[in-house]
Amino acid sequence: LIAVLGIMLGGMVGIGLVFVREIMRQGFLTAEEAKNKTGLPVLAELADDDEEGYRILRTNLLYRISQAENNRVMIADVAEPSGATSTLVKLAKLFAGAGKKTLLVDADLRNSKLYKLIDVTGNHGLAEVLSGNAQPLKGSENLGVIIGSQTL
Repeated sequence: LIAVLGIMLGGMVGIGLVFVREIMRQGFLTAEEAKNKTGLPVLAELADDDEEGYRILRTNLLYRISQAENNRVMIADVAEPSGATSTLVKLAKLFAGAGKKTLLVDADLRNSKLYKLIDVTGNHGLAEVLSGNAQPLKGSENLGVIIGSQTL
């Protein structure tokens, strides 16, 4: 009787933990879930080394920008391991390579990771650019970069 009750209680606790974890889960598992919960379109699904996915995203962004009132795009991310910085670097390079004037801004003043992902000349950061004491760094002909802080 004790073993049966223990198994039943353990099963109920396990099922309860799964429900609690699902309720507390943040983020999205699928593009359809993201679209349904936010009401915003999903422009592309990206894998780590999926160059075609990044080109699709660039094309979709260019189309959306051409239909918008202004030509500015902001991509923000608060979750550390999601890879937004590397995604932004790839997108910025694709836009610049397509002849679009691109400014990549990393506003993380404490722990910018952009220096590790992009080759730029100079060592001043966001604070110097905002105060007017410096210009954005040059990444390439069409790519300007403003980095929050240099952590080497």
